[in-house]
Amino acid sequence: MTEIKTLSKGLKALKIISESDIGIGTTELSNCLSTDKSSASRIIKTLEKQEFIRKKNDSRKYVIGSKLFSLTNLTRIVFDLSQFSKASLIDLVNKTGECAHIAVLCEQRALYFDKHDTNLSLKVDHPIGTLAPLHSTALGKILITYNHINLYDYYSKNKNLTKDITVLSSEIEQVKTHGYSIDDEEYEEGIRCIAAPIYHIYQDRVSAIGISGPTKRIKHDKINYLSDIIVNIARDISLNLKSIYEKNL
Repeated sequence: MTEIKTLSKGLKALKIISESDIGIGTTELSNCLSTDKSSASRIIKTLEKQEFIRKKNDSRKYVIGSKLFSLTNLTRIVFDLSQFSKASLIDLVNKTGECAHIAVLCEQRALYFDKHDTNLSLKVDHPIGTLAPLHSTALGKILITYNHINLYDYYSKNKNLTKDITVLSSEIEQVKTHGYSIDDEEYEEGIRCIAAPIYHIYQDRVSAIGISGPTKRIKHDKINYLSDIIVNIARDISLNLKSIYEKNL
């Protein structure tokens, strides 16, 4: 029960801080929460440590931090995608015969947001909610290429990467040139994946849609054919998202 009360106060504190244009100090927050200053201070320190809030310049007031902005943006992206994702994934499976997935960027990883399976007995199983690395998956390479992620920052936060930064940098340039990405048995042995970008134009964000299947079906000589299908479906989703945003302007 104590944990629930603490969580409730933390969420209420986030709401109070997010609704303030000038920021909230410890004393003001303690008054709003009807709690003592030491409790309010602990809540602030916890939220600040998790990057949900930050100090406003050199003042003693706090405002919303980068992580909450990121989560809010992610929620909007997922909501918009959900209006088209299922029909697009079914279309992709029907045209390619392989499992199809959509992923969004979440804390420098690829979050598998939606999927549709092939009817073939041999298929790839990446459940919804899977968090996969950016550098070794086709979906991840799209996300790292088009979401302006600094590679040196990415490598500093992922110390055990076996892929050299120059190799990944070269792969990113190839993605920009061709408009699609490939995972050639990097994430999972015997599995080849192809992905393309979905543009969220008015949010300056990109998600990714792609297919995964065994190398004996997704052969090298089929990559151009399959990538064209994926790129076209991704473009259609991007246009639909653009239409939604324009209607809401």
